[in-house]
Amino acid sequence: MTKKPKIHFRYKKGTLCRVEGCTQPAEYEVYLRDVYPPPMRTEFYEQDNTCPFLCEKHFQEDRKKDPQYTNKHVANGTTEYRHLREAYPHLYKSTK
Repeated sequence: MTKKPKIHFRYKKGTLCRVEGCTQPAEYEVYLRDVYPPPMRTEFYEQDNTCPFLCEKHFQEDRKKDPQYTNKHVANGTTEYRHLREAYPHLYKSTK
């Protein structure tokens, strides 16, 4: 069973993409995952604190990179993305 990721920055509606100079609204949250073999046997699963939110354009650019490295620093592990509607469904509920 996968544990919940550690979150460094809370999302709220209106949060912008965290790529330097970008003014587009964020659409994805970015997570880093790595599993350390014995003797440590631990799982690292956290929000990417170097670039936690991406707009659609930067998400598409980031996905083209080697998934074995994080989006900003060359660290082992994989980058995972979650659309904000999935990550924060309570903020996107319809008000019918």
